[in-house]
Amino acid sequence: LMRLLKKLVTEYRGKLMAGGDSQARAVFGKSEYAAKESETVMASKAMKRQRTFTYEGQDVEMFRHLKIGVDDDVTRTIRVHFHWDAEKQRIVIGYCGKHLSVSSQ
Repeated sequence: LMRLLKKLVTEYRGKLMAGGDSQARAVFGKSEYAAKESETVMASKAMKRQRTFTYEGQDVEMFRHLKIGVDDDVTRTIRVHFHWDAEKQRIVIGYCGKHLSVSSQ
């Protein structure tokens, strides 16, 4: 997790500022990063609400996330949902914990 977080705030952030998410996402392997959620999650108010966090007094949907594991076992799986504040050039972590609900759960 620390390796991924360090990469997020250094390499990913630098590439994000230089060329946007399409370049930045290449910093991570496919199994480490997701730029968005599934269409099912995006269509569900309840699941979208789980991925909405308060940042500077505003509700912000944070669909981008780092991921470790795919198991339901919380000792083997973790998700880090975050937001890119382009104005402040800041990565904001809204959630770090167990895999949030998806339609198959």
